[in-house]
Amino acid sequence: MINLADDLRQAAEAVALLGSSSADYEALADAAVLSGQKQIAAARRLLDTRAAWMAGTIARRSRPELGHSGLAAQQGFLSPEALIQKWTGSSKGDAYKMVAVGTMMADAEAAEKQVEAALSSPDADAAEVAEFEAKVPWQAPIARAVTAGTLSVDAAESIRSGLGQIDAAVTAEKLGAALEALLTEASSLNADQVFKRARRMRDRLDEAGIAAREKQADDDRYLRVYRLGNGNVRLSGLFAPQDGEFVLSTFD
Repeated sequence: MINLADDLRQAAEAVALLGSSSADYEALADAAVLSGQKQIAAARRLLDTRAAWMAGTIARRSRPELGHSGLAAQQGFLSPEALIQKWTGSSKGDAYKMVAVGTMMADAEAAEKQVEAALSSPDADAAEVAEFEAKVPWQAPIARAVTAGTLSVDAAESIRSGLGQIDAAVTAEKLGAALEALLTEASSLNADQVFKRARRMRDRLDEAGIAAREKQADDDRYLRVYRLGNGNVRLSGLFAPQDGEFVLSTFD
């Protein structure tokens, strides 16, 4: 069984040994720099996993139905994301990502514990176990991979958002099969690449919806350029994915 506390402790100790100043890091040999980067990445994955767990906990204790007694509301925030962003100094997008992944992980863990409890109960029958198994979300393998440290929170959110939700055309079984294939590739891809791969998979699963989504993306496009009173020029725009990629590559 994975001892996550020991993993985190060892990862933190390894990073601490790298040094405590820019000069210490500059003094490292190339091999130590490359090794150190991997150690830092591993430590960040472990910390981000805990950050997601905490974000999910804050979100559950700030549920809308709790009203002013919710945790975020008690602290003067309108949402759990706002609380997390304030206390971590992160972006709004990062706060939403942590809540989304943390909530997904908590839901998957709770459902799988129900299955384990049913399997260990001498009174449970096959139908009851199957009922609990059906409640395990298709995203459960993502949660397990993040917990095991083999998938970053960033990549987990890329997969979750890229594959999308269940609908009339795309069932949980189809998404689960796509996820299984994607997880075999994810370790060699960064979060941006994982998202693009996940979106392509979703498009293949929902070919009928591609045209509708492309039309909506085209309809939503706009570019506004105007001059301010002080002479500065302001640009504001929204681009379809393919146009956006061109703009980003040109800007880069």
